[in-house]
Amino acid sequence: MTAFRRYISAFCVGFFCLGCFFPCFGNSRPVLGILPLQFDYPVKQLDWAGVFLQEELTHQLILSHKASVRPAKVMQLWSKQLDLTTRHSVDASLLNRMHLHQVLRVNVQKVLNHASITGIVFYIDENISLQQTSFQGKLSWKTPDSATFDLIRILSEPLPHLANITPYPQNYTWESLAAFYSWKLQPYKPFGTEEWQQYKEELEALLSHYPEIARLIYPELAALLLFEWTQQQTNKSLLQQAELTIKEALQLDPQNDQHHALLAHIYYFQDDQVSAKTESVIAHANNSQNSIAKILYGLTIGQNAEEQKKHILKGLEDNPFLRNYPTFANRNFFSYAALLPILPKWSDQPVLLSETPSETSIKNIYQLSLEAGQNYFRQKQWQPAQESFEMALSQNPDELQPKLYLARILLAQKKYDQALQSLNLLIEQFPENEQVLLYTGLAHEHQKSYQSAEQYYRQALLLNPKHPLALLRLGTVLIKLKQYKEAQNFLETLTRQHPKYATAWWNLGLLYWQQKDLKNAQIMLKEALRLEPNNPKFKKFLEKITKNTEPKTTSSSLK
Repeated sequence: MTAFRRYISAFCVGFFCLGCFFPCFGNSRPVLGILPLQFDYPVKQLDWAGVFLQEELTHQLILSHKASVRPAKVMQLWSKQLDLTTRHSVDASLLNRMHLHQVLRVNVQKVLNHASITGIVFYIDENISLQQTSFQGKLSWKTPDSATFDLIRILSEPLPHLANITPYPQNYTWESLAAFYSWKLQPYKPFGTEEWQQYKEELEALLSHYPEIARLIYPELAALLLFEWTQQQTNKSLLQQAELTIKEALQLDPQNDQHHALLAHIYYFQDDQVSAKTESVIAHANNSQNSIAKILYGLTIGQNAEEQKKHILKGLEDNPFLRNYPTFANRNFFSYAALLPILPKWSDQPVLLSETPSETSIKNIYQLSLEAGQNYFRQKQWQPAQESFEMALSQNPDELQPKLYLARILLAQKKYDQALQSLNLLIEQFPENEQVLLYTGLAHEHQKSYQSAEQYYRQALLLNPKHPLALLRLGTVLIKLKQYKEAQNFLETLTRQHPKYATAWWNLGLLYWQQKDLKNAQIMLKEALRLEPNNPKFKKFLEKITKNTEPKTTSSSLK
């Protein structure tokens, strides 16, 4: 290690500490979060341009050193998590949750080579009250630079501290950006498959066809190499290739905090702690909101565990998605697949100082991803659930569980045709799996193909005669097919085998009621209500039949 690097490292450590613990030093400006720009017209065709403008605007403001800006990737995740692009307003509690002083939201309408924008800056004033300032303007759409420069000029009105910024021209073309973001915004592919190899080759081809966007492509290539290394940690050449690739990016964009943080990450896993610390400090100096830089600084500071923890927790506070890795394990954190499994430990206790990167195992990424997805599935948070299951699938493409959960998400979102396509593929792979057969039947039932649904439910019960959901669904479908006697047999079997299954008692009660057996209907429905006393649907219907209401079609009441 050269004496010069040691000197720089020692100098930067002091600067980093001042920046982290004394906000008035080097970071007195309010923290701004920029949401992906939304195109009102045309909506779908230009979604990628909204992401580009958000990322480029963030990058330009960071380079100006006139704004403290949360990284674009973090704001993309907040936008998904809190649905910020469609909310009518952003309240103070949301800004507080994101640790932001200001949030910028912009809508775009594009016609030919011009676009008009409307936007709102939500902010906390000196009285800690939420305020908002609206603005509007016109962008030239001739080139990406002209659109970005006009956007910065318009923002100087609601955000005066952005006045007199001199943007850096990038000389991109709209054609090259459309090709790049078309690649970037597609779901990542399972590692080790032909799809993965094609995915990587497509990116390399973009570099050949569009050298003007090399600044954007090199970091993505480095991320893919790093992810490959996490799967083959004995192949050190992948880590070296990633280092060379991100250095190519730094040649083109030397002040990019994201590139310096990624290089720090590479040095960390090469056991070069001094270089990792130096690069993390440079990243922080370029953008004090870089959470990865704070975390890597904490991991490499070399002091006591409590001192480490201060810096790491500050990074996790700025970017809480890292704490719950791999809940949001999508391409936003693709580069850090080896680092992130370490971080959840810091919520409760620090990592032991003796733990080195080479001892860090990522074998549990599949299980962590699966458990995170299951947790979000239970909470009906479909987007993070989908991302977690896709990450699990990328770790082990042959496993059934994440594939089946992805199909179940489609069912929950009422995308029945897509769900059925996925389930039919699973039947080819797992023809004797009761869960696959069950959910295939459920997809058919949602499409009102009751006879097909009956067939799949019966196949599932042949494999597991006591499966409660298969019994329930078969009984329900038989009611819809007006095969009441057989439906009664299945539902009575279900209530005997699973006496605490409230929905089984409910459907059996509806069956009796439909057959005008009001006495038994009341008994069954009262039992359902006893098991779920706060169920409003049970209460309302029970009140209805106690008044001797004549039965009507009950398909919509069945659960």
